[in-house]
Formats: sequence, C-alpha cells, structure tokens
Amino acid sequence: MTDIIADLDDLDAPEFDLDAFDIDFEFEGLFQDSDLPPSSRIKTKTLLRRYPRTPMHQVRYRNASDLARQTPDLQPNEAMHVLVAGAFIFGDYLEALMVEKNYYAEELLIATLSLGQENADSLHNLITGGYCDHISLIVSDYWYAHEVRGGKGGVAYLEKTFGDRLKLAAAGCHTKVTLIRTRCGKHLVMHGSANLRSSQNIEQFVLENSQELYQFHREWMSRILDGYSTHRDRKRADRLWQDLTEPAPNNA
Repeated sequence: MTDIIADLDDLDAPEFDLDAFDIDFEFEGLFQDSDLPPSSRIKTKTLLRRYPRTPMHQVRYRNASDLARQTPDLQPNEAMHVLVAGAFIFGDYLEALMVEKNYYAEELLIATLSLGQENADSLHNLITGGYCDHISLIVSDYWYAHEVRGGKGGVAYLEKTFGDRLKLAAAGCHTKVTLIRTRCGKHLVMHGSANLRSSQNIEQFVLENSQELYQFHREWMSRILDGYSTHRDRKRADRLWQDLTEPAPNNA
C-alpha cells in the first residue's frame, strides 16, 4: 500500500458554496477498501441534514434540577450541548425537565446500555405524576442477562414497578438515545455518552428539538422494541444489524 500526500492548495478545484445545497436525505452506504476481503466491509446507516444556523446553547452543570430550570425552550432545530459532573443522574434530569416545563409526553422512548434504580424511580415518577402514560425502554442484552438472574435483579424491579406501563426490549446495543414527543409539539432528542444511571465520570449529552432527527432514531428503536421485546424467546441480537437495515415491511 502506498501513502499519497498532496497539498490541497495546489489542486485546481472550483469553489462552491455549501449553503447553496440543502442536504436532506437518508443515506445507506457500503464503504470498503479494495485490499480488504468482503467480510471487512463496513455498512453504515446515516442521516445527513443541513440545519438552519440557529443559536447553540452550551452549558456545564452538576445538578439535574438546576439544569432543568435553565434549559431553554428549544425552538425547532435548536440544540443544547451539556457537560455534566460524575454525580449527575440522567433520569433525574428527565424527570425535572418534564416537571419544570410541564411537558406531557405522548411518546417516550429510551435506549441505554444500563440503568440504575434511582433512574427507574425517576421514570416511574413521570407516570405517577401524569407526565406520560407509557414508557418504551431498550437495554443492552449484557445488562439484561446480568439483571434477570434469580428473578431479583433490575429486570424484576422494572416489571414490579411499572407493570404494563413499560415495554422492555433487550438487544446488543451500546446506544444512549432518549426521544420525547410532547403534546405541545416538540420532538426532543437527547443523545450522548450518559447512560440511564449515575457514574463517577464526566459525561456529555445534547438535547435537540428536531422532528427529522426524532423520526430517524424512532425508526430503528421501534424495530428493536417490536423484534427484541423481553417477552419474546429471542434475547440475543444475532441478526440485529440486518433487522435494522433491511427495508421496512410493507404494511399496505
């Protein structure tokens, strides 16, 4: 293999204005190095979107309730980028945000690697407080396998606490995404490094109000919730990527 080094300033390429292009499409590509075998090809599922240039809010917070009070009323395509301390409990922020803004979630979907009891209790408070009626939760099959043993772990706690108000799925995921569609018309997407549990690490996440991004994540999350529910026999996501990238079933 030969390394090629070129000075881009010497290339005679025409100038063009990126703002003249409205990039708005879903892209599924197959990238490969010609020297690699077919098994090494990397398939991607990506959403590309040129958002309008809106103000970006950047904050650092230690306490979830303080952050909820200071969270702006995000307009479409606005985003808030947050850096939080290790004592920050992500579930507390979800609860505090819904209460502070008086949001009612017509749909609440969460994907997390793992979760702790404090976060589960915060989510249940949203139901008992009338801020949502039902929650859909995706956890990693690693967490599920460890918490389902003996019928006394986190899985049993979720089933006892939520009853039929929770739809639980387990799959080979490392994603951390929360979707909240509010009655007042917001499509909130939270994504970042933070799991639905406290940690002793600095974490970051982004809160966006974007209907397009919401729908992008909702599509794959819904497939997992339908195909990998913990009430089904199959727990391990051996076909997960194929299930997420195959064309959606035609319901017509």
